Amino acid sequence: MFRKYCDHATILTLIENALPGARINIEDLGDGEHLSVRVISEMFSGKSRVEQHKMLLDVLREAATAPLPRLAVQTGTP
Repeated sequence: MFRKYCDHATILTLIENALPGARINIEDLGDGEHLSVRVISEMFSGKSRVEQHKMLLDVLREAATAPLPRLAVQTGTP
């Protein structure tokens, strides 16, 4: 069964809206169903890695209008 996932552009826009000024890199890991997402943002300052990931994933889950692909997430501060 074919599933239509959120595309790169949608995910990028959702992150840009939630984390203004963030450096964002999204890579397809080969099949469109697995993406690598790297986000560097000042808004992550003072937060643990787990808190950073939760912050990012919560934004995506709440705002996405289609299922999210599988995400390999990296976050950090400048």
